[in-house]
Amino acid sequence: MRRRCGQWCFVACTGAACVGVVAVLALMCVYEAARSAALRPGLPGAPEAPYAVMVGVDYVQISWLAPFDNGSTIVAFFVWTALQGSPLQLAWGGAQTTATVSGLAGNTSYKVAVQAENGVGKGPLGPATNITTATPRAPAEPDMPCLHDSGRQWLLVQWIPPADDGGLRISAYTLQSAGTPDGLFITCYTGLDLSFNFTGLRPAQPVVFRLCAANSFALSAWSQPLETHSEAANVSTPVAPATPLCSNATDTTIELLWEAPDDSGAPITAYTVRVVPVTQEGDTFFQTVDCGATRRSIRGLSPDSDYTLSLSAYNSEGASAYGAAATCATTAARPPSPPLPPRLAGASALWLILEWDVSNGLNVSYTLAADDWWINVSTPVPVYHGASTSYNHSDGLLPASNYTFALMAQNSVGASPWSDEVTFTTSQNGLCGNPADMATMKTHYSTMQAAIEQCLIKCAIQGFDCAVDCIHDEVGFSQKCAQCWGEMGECTLQRCATKCVIPNSEKCFDCCEKYCFPAAVACTGVPMWAFPPA
Repeated sequence: MRRRCGQWCFVACTGAACVGVVAVLALMCVYEAARSAALRPGLPGAPEAPYAVMVGVDYVQISWLAPFDNGSTIVAFFVWTALQGSPLQLAWGGAQTTATVSGLAGNTSYKVAVQAENGVGKGPLGPATNITTATPRAPAEPDMPCLHDSGRQWLLVQWIPPADDGGLRISAYTLQSAGTPDGLFITCYTGLDLSFNFTGLRPAQPVVFRLCAANSFALSAWSQPLETHSEAANVSTPVAPATPLCSNATDTTIELLWEAPDDSGAPITAYTVRVVPVTQEGDTFFQTVDCGATRRSIRGLSPDSDYTLSLSAYNSEGASAYGAAATCATTAARPPSPPLPPRLAGASALWLILEWDVSNGLNVSYTLAADDWWINVSTPVPVYHGASTSYNHSDGLLPASNYTFALMAQNSVGASPWSDEVTFTTSQNGLCGNPADMATMKTHYSTMQAAIEQCLIKCAIQGFDCAVDCIHDEVGFSQKCAQCWGEMGECTLQRCATKCVIPNSEKCFDCCEKYCFPAAVACTGVPMWAFPPA
């Protein structure tokens, strides 16, 4: 949002008051003549302490605000890290204001600081943030391995990575085999591949496989066993499956279960489910069930409708005939159940990323509501409506502030009740983006600019420290936060005095925007849209 310089250039005046202000400006110009060298481009300022965007076991992703460039464009940033009590070491360099630092140890506290570089050189190192990496875990138990293909003397086994790697990259999979589920398991493969061709079998030889995953911290539990066999000497397509069983029907979903038929000597590797609408118009459709699984959730059905469902089994010889069909019915349509509250997926000083679980039903959309601490809206109002299950809430957020959210799901029948409310807090930022100074800014929002201007005029002769003390006393900001606002006023007088004799002019605004606003935003940690009006 582009705002007029009169809002934050601290030199607005009207009528006879201009005489005093112009006199002050003249004194400041004399003062500036003695400091003209300071107006030349210099080293960039120190970035504020970075904040964590994501924290893993062996990495952290951080972000930061660019500091004042001091008249020369910033060309690079450098991230320095160290264990607590150790000297900082360079860990990353680049032009972005977000970085991922990897190769860290789990459950370990690190200091992380940022340095900026412009055309003049490297500026001072900013203050460090303490970040503790996540605690490493064993990977989750893998799914049961899957038989992909077979022959008389071999079996091709495949698998997928576990749902949770424990926060560390998977370092190896171990596949073991035995003759029976209670037999002695022997390792037949260790590595990072997701398949293994097990050879040297006799025809129709039974084999049981199990799988585990490892990271650098620990091994997972063993998967459920896959019981299978090599192909017999004489094979054919499987027998048609028996009638499946329907269970747990909803308005859009039917759970289908069945027993494996006789495989006719070659292991079954997949099934096809045929779904035929009975009581409403629609095309027959098919769903493939891999890995010889014997259950399937059929989704995307119409409410209050009957379907016939039948199965065909596949082995290396081909597909069986379709077996007898089951007739299953979905329930009548109803509004979605109340959703669980949204979860916090990421946070910074100026945004919150929320995510939530999918609600059962067809064509479900969601409404996310939020309150607004800044303008005293205590009851959440809608900020998002759509089919997505995540939202980046970044419109009008401020640092170190609490925001309350609630979620509602709706479909063509109606809407669910609102979820329970949940509150999340944005990160602190800069020297003013903390709970105490943000509360002070909110309380004195309509009067603080006038108070700061009076402090700058009152202390024009005594100097900068006087102005900071005055702002601290009159407005109530902390000493560090008051320093940011004092620097904003000093910047206006130093850089833009001659252009801001007419405060609301385009020249005044352009000068302040170029030389003063970026440093004020970086120092305070408050976005420019929240600076109070004149």
